[in-house]
Amino acid sequence: MNVMTTTAVDEAIARFFYGENISFRAVESTLFHEMIAVMRAAPVKYKPPNRKRLGGDLLKATTTHLRTSTGLVRNTILQQHGCTIMCDGWDDISKNHLVNLVYGTAAASFFEGTSELNSTTHEDAASVANFIIEGIDALAPPVASVVHVVTDTCSTMKAAWKIVEEHRPWVTATCCAPHVLNLLLKDFASIDEVAEVMAKMERVLHRFWGRSRWPRSKLLETTFRNHGKKLGLYRAKVTRFAGKYRQLARALRLKADLQMVVVCPEYSNKRFDDGADQLGVETVKAIVLDDDFWSDVVHVLTVAQPIVKLLFICDNQSKELMGKVYYHMFQTGESITKLRRRISWAYLAQGYHAARWEYLHSEMHAAGYALDPEFLYSGDGGELDNATITGLIAVVERLSIRYLIQHAVNPLEAATSLTVDSPQVQEHAHECMVQFARFRAKEGIFTKELVVRGAKNMAPSQWWGMYGSHFPQLQAVARTVLTQPVSACAAERNWSVYGQIKTAARNSMQHEVADRRVYCHETLHYQRILQNASHRMQVAAWVDLSDSDSDSDSNDDISHLLR
Repeated sequence: MNVMTTTAVDEAIARFFYGENISFRAVESTLFHEMIAVMRAAPVKYKPPNRKRLGGDLLKATTTHLRTSTGLVRNTILQQHGCTIMCDGWDDISKNHLVNLVYGTAAASFFEGTSELNSTTHEDAASVANFIIEGIDALAPPVASVVHVVTDTCSTMKAAWKIVEEHRPWVTATCCAPHVLNLLLKDFASIDEVAEVMAKMERVLHRFWGRSRWPRSKLLETTFRNHGKKLGLYRAKVTRFAGKYRQLARALRLKADLQMVVVCPEYSNKRFDDGADQLGVETVKAIVLDDDFWSDVVHVLTVAQPIVKLLFICDNQSKELMGKVYYHMFQTGESITKLRRRISWAYLAQGYHAARWEYLHSEMHAAGYALDPEFLYSGDGGELDNATITGLIAVVERLSIRYLIQHAVNPLEAATSLTVDSPQVQEHAHECMVQFARFRAKEGIFTKELVVRGAKNMAPSQWWGMYGSHFPQLQAVARTVLTQPVSACAAERNWSVYGQIKTAARNSMQHEVADRRVYCHETLHYQRILQNASHRMQVAAWVDLSDSDSDSDSNDDISHLLR
């Protein structure tokens, strides 16, 4: 009887999943198993909640419970060394304009909520700045927990940065690093030689992803025979970073397979290229068999390679990268400069790189580079330039304001009265810079082999926590700077969740309901991750990202990188 009952329950669950088209992965969710465990103790006459309750009092109660239960962990992570506000705008399915807010560090991020803009709070610099300032002030106590703001690079956001930094002088605003790197890749794609390669690639994609299914099926059969698995050409999604370059990399990986398809008798018999012949344009077969085309593909990927690598690394929020962007952007510029010897259009790419680096460069990135222990023992080994020192001083002064606010008898009064020119701020900043000079001179403990190894293998903030205790003021500044994220991708991905919840079929869902559902989804997701015993922050590898300046065009390396 027990077996029969269990089978009946399994079949009922299966019918629910099949009938409502729910992903089978849901049965592996801890939330699903918690629900089953609670239902075992439910009374016989229990009735599940209806739609109104799920979107009403139960949703409110769950939101309230999550805010309370996660508050301690959330505040501990965000307030320990300071945190970043990530902000982004979006239009939902009903064309309502929304702005979200996410608190985060390199360890975790926490969705706070969205705000629906109206005719009064339209998306202008003042409104966005007020929204961010409210978010800065909301994370209390203690005062001044937010030290960094990162957004995209639109003109409205950039204008809002100045307002935020003026009203909250301990905060530094920067732009999203992956966003700028993606713009740089688009700049590369505008170069005539690169645009021509990508246009030919689109024609190849149209043949193998077009209305005729035979080319794609034949390619899948060929790759399965040659590689042991079915591989097709990659099609870039609109929102995917570096998508056009991944298209080229996948095609380069399948070069031999593509050539086998276009030279087979079946391809010729189907007369795919007759239209191109009549119009006098290059056929897809000619493109695939053209060695010059593949050579151009290799050149494009060789130039783009260090940028794509840096972009993918910066897109990972679980790494401390504030100190890495500054150095590796310089290194990518150097690698492009070396490529000018053998790639005719590389000088144009070099100009675009310099312009975008000027666009991305910020005081927080400069301070991160100066304080990252990796570059105390590596990098160019020389003295820091004026831009780095200037950026470091500016950040040290701002964080000195934060330190004095949090240690003041009346923090709120100190927050309104202190400026970078205040004597006590300058005194604290001076002490930090004295300690920084000793840090750069590698005095005392910084010469030990154990400490040098730690700089290679530990997260920068952990290294400072372990070995920087005899420089307490500088240690606090370094850990604050190095734990900030370099991207606003957490805020941008949040819109993907929002879009999954408020779809075309649910366009009448009220903003408050959608906002609470997104909050519950995001909070439960991070709660599950942070409570996982095996969860730990990833450490960025201590390697030179810009390894594309060698004289070899390695197809396999490039394809593996962009795959």
